Amino acid sequence: MGYITWEQHQRNQQSLRENSLAWGADRRKSPPGEGPVLLQGMVLCGVCGQQMTVRHHTRKGTLVSNNICQRDGIAHAERVCQSILSSGIDTAISTLLMETLTPMTLEVALAVQQELQQRLDEADHLRHQHVERARYEAELARERFLQVDPKNRLVADALEADWNNKLRALIEAQEQYERQRQADRAVLDKESQSRILALATDFPRLWKSPKTPDRERKRMVRLLIEDIT
Repeated sequence: MGYITWEQHQRNQQSLRENSLAWGADRRKSPPGEGPVLLQGMVLCGVCGQQMTVRHHTRKGTLVSNNICQRDGIAHAERVCQSILSSGIDTAISTLLMETLTPMTLEVALAVQQELQQRLDEADHLRHQHVERARYEAELARERFLQVDPKNRLVADALEADWNNKLRALIEAQEQYERQRQADRAVLDKESQSRILALATDFPRLWKSPKTPDRERKRMVRLLIEDIT
């Protein structure tokens, strides 16, 4: 039987959640696919709020793509909400990313991350106190059970049940503490911070490189932007 780490499990669950956003009544965006449209599956209609899809057609021998809000048109034979050229939106978002991803903005983001980490450390301390309190109560219940007269079965059974409940509460508190602690381990060391700041120069070069596939640009956009309305 094969096993994976808790971190890998969480990454797998995140990928499943992101992929599932393309389906269902509340779908918001789709995973990155092939094709030249940068924001495919990320554009929401500013009129009705629904996800816009991409439609390709040829105009004067050139492939043209549109973001079109046609969900109600397909489901209920209603008129198309709106249709917008994909190239204009893609260009505007590309420019926005270039202007936004600078050393200054990244330094601010790192400062915010450090402040959030301090708050996580405070929360971790409170959760650890909760575990210690549960351990104390379990130990107290154990001592009460051991001190009871074995001949008094009614009291002994009640104290044993209380001890078992306290042990279950302790185990649950410990497991929850460890799960949250694993999720909160996001401290960035100096080397990681330096790599992040280097993105300010690496990102434009990578973005503009003709060797960068469209699919990889879409993945980068999805790391930086939730959706576009």
